[in-house]
Amino acid sequence: MAQGKNVRKKRQVLCRLAGPQRQAQAQIFHKCTRGAAIRGRTKGTRAPKTEGTDKTLAPLFRAFAEGVSRHDCATRYAVQAMIATAGSVAPKDLSAAHVIEAANLCAPRSLSLFTRYNRLSAMRRLLRSVWEEHGAPKLDGYVPRCSTPRPRSVVATDAEMEAIKSHAPDDLRLFVLLCADLAIRSGTAVKISPAEYDANRKTLRFATKKGARVALPVTEELAELLDQCDQTNPEPFITQIRKRLRPHCLHVMKGKVVRASALRKELKELRRSLGMTRKLVPHDLRRTTAVAFYKRTHNLRKVQTLLGHSSLQATIWYLDNDLEEVDIADLEAIKKPFIIHRKEQTA
Repeated sequence: MAQGKNVRKKRQVLCRLAGPQRQAQAQIFHKCTRGAAIRGRTKGTRAPKTEGTDKTLAPLFRAFAEGVSRHDCATRYAVQAMIATAGSVAPKDLSAAHVIEAANLCAPRSLSLFTRYNRLSAMRRLLRSVWEEHGAPKLDGYVPRCSTPRPRSVVATDAEMEAIKSHAPDDLRLFVLLCADLAIRSGTAVKISPAEYDANRKTLRFATKKGARVALPVTEELAELLDQCDQTNPEPFITQIRKRLRPHCLHVMKGKVVRASALRKELKELRRSLGMTRKLVPHDLRRTTAVAFYKRTHNLRKVQTLLGHSSLQATIWYLDNDLEEVDIADLEAIKKPFIIHRKEQTA
């Protein structure tokens, strides 16, 4: 019995030691295929990772991933899935089975519709690239298609905004105003510091998540909170106000800044305390401002500048909120030029 226990303990120790090694191998997205896909491979041996780098698809996929933005997570997942299933084959040997297996690995049905749509679209772009530039078969049609996800068309009402701003402490209120008044993303709002604020002109100049430079005038309510902060302190405005409101937390926050996740959680708790059952996240405040700004100006380019988008299609996605009724006066008005032109021709 004692000898059996010792054997089991040895096996457990060996499993613990082997576990991290197996996980490390799973991170290498270079999978050997069977047959003559890898030249010079003998039966029962594993080809090295560097074998055939000038003839296989793995370096081509990696080069494609290097050319996209670091925020494009969908393309990175698509590249990893394709390398895992077909990274060791030549471009001409790429098959539909590789594509189907990679699609199931990259975008399983357990993911949300929006995530699956982005990853599968990125995989199609990847396959079209190797088809057009490296002689691979045209296989993007084998990537499954899912329906286009609808945008989250949630906007805050005036009553909800007034209740949140009147009951929120100054640090959370500044966070809400940056997301609502200036339509700034929550991750960018927590980083706004005196370096981006011009106190004389009352403007903010900052970089968006995609790297675009945006200059926006601040509202009076925002300027009142920003002017209370120390303009010589390089810390973000929200962090400065948090430290002033909660001096007992200085030893905890020393050298740290307030994170957007903490403020999102506080906003959620504030909504519940106010009896708001509808889910309202900081990004909905950004969408609320975009919709209200477009209804007032009817200028898509101004809304695009406000949101800091490089693509007009992204701006239209924000405005896909609700449909308005067609006015009969507008239909009659657009007919008048054609009627006048037709009368001139007959005369």
